[in-house]
Amino acid sequence: MDQDVHWRGLSYSVMGQSMPACVEDDNITGKAITAENELSTDVPPVRLNWRMTYIRRVPSPPLDNYIHHLYYLDGAMPFPRERILPHPTLDLKINLGSRFHLYDDDSGSPRHLTESWLTGISGDYHTIDWPLEMRLYGVRFKAGGAYPFLRLPMSELYDQVVSLDTFWGRFACEMRERLGCAPTIGAGLALFERLMRSRLCEKPYEQNLVDYCITEIDRTHGNLSIRRLSDHANMSQNHLTTQFKRVVGTSTKELARLYRFEHVLRSINPTQPVNWTQIALQCGYYDQSHFNKDFMTFTGYNPTGYLHLRSRVYTVHTPVDQLSLRALPTD
Repeated sequence: MDQDVHWRGLSYSVMGQSMPACVEDDNITGKAITAENELSTDVPPVRLNWRMTYIRRVPSPPLDNYIHHLYYLDGAMPFPRERILPHPTLDLKINLGSRFHLYDDDSGSPRHLTESWLTGISGDYHTIDWPLEMRLYGVRFKAGGAYPFLRLPMSELYDQVVSLDTFWGRFACEMRERLGCAPTIGAGLALFERLMRSRLCEKPYEQNLVDYCITEIDRTHGNLSIRRLSDHANMSQNHLTTQFKRVVGTSTKELARLYRFEHVLRSINPTQPVNWTQIALQCGYYDQSHFNKDFMTFTGYNPTGYLHLRSRVYTVHTPVDQLSLRALPTD
């Protein structure tokens, strides 16, 4: 059965694949993804007849300085449980569907996430049980981008998932109610952008130096000298670390480590043999043991185990794999 995604009079029909729907004036990209009876005995448990709609919007200035994109997601994920890998940015979710179950590890007691929350930067993976029926709006901030909206030390959010009303009080509840009443996805994303703009405070001067350093970390994929970076920023390493923890949520060194590992994941083609030694050297690891240690810390697998799982999922569910490098299905 086809799934139609209607966007400002445009209709995109999808059968078992992703189909982009682009409206350049609004900086919108939509993906409707469906799969029916795509099963393999060599993949983790997968839902039958899963359907998911994923649409994202790049905000207009000045929000685009702080936010990578806004997004809308509904339906069901193909894998009921996934391991979410660390990422160097914060994520905000306004939940309009069923509650989520979040685990700090694969076997502990879950935290129940219901209405709206903010996920801070983390140096470790966590596991999530996706609800059978999802409907949510979200914000993917740029590194350091959440600070002007919250104006509190971002280090307080490190490795934390915090209810949004902790920061915004009644406004968080009002935001959820108004998004829940939006007549269309497009209207909801436009409203979401206006609501986020209303929370934006003036960027403090010291964040300009942090932003410069983040740009350099991004440009080099985290493979740079922190001492040299602090010299270019004309401040001591200790002072730079203090500023990073306040604005970004973690140290300069840790952020560079996360960017470097993201570069590793983007360098892997799951359909081809991988030369791990070559990737480790290209991404700036000084030896194989250091590379293997980061892999185990960030994914819970050694490189070979990660590739085995990623290649199995990629082969059977390519559209989902393209949505995120940082989600691994788990039993």
